[in-house]
Amino acid sequence: MDTALADKATIRAIVLDILFQAEKVERFPSQFAALQSGVAAVLDRRSGRAVPKSWVYDEGKRRLAPEEIETLMEVFWDLVVDKVITIGFDHCNCEFPWFRIHSSMRDKGRAEVN
Repeated sequence: MDTALADKATIRAIVLDILFQAEKVERFPSQFAALQSGVAAVLDRRSGRAVPKSWVYDEGKRRLAPEEIETLMEVFWDLVVDKVITIGFDHCNCEFPWFRIHSSMRDKGRAEVN
């Protein structure tokens, strides 16, 4: 099994697959922590890689390695700048860590966004 860290392109592709529902995750993310859990689950499903004990929490669910979390944060903010996502979920949850798909992207499919 591969224990290599996921690169930025892989993480970005997974995030987009989750956001545009090409990948199913336990719950659709509206907060950064849920996105992080979803990316970890998809990485495991796709790679079948060995997971060090330090990467496992709560009922054996995998978490991202610290380096992967940093990369995910970069991807997240890149997607904000690219207007794929926007900060805030609604008027009551209007700041980070809440987010949603940007209004200009709602009608687009996964194939239209890179």
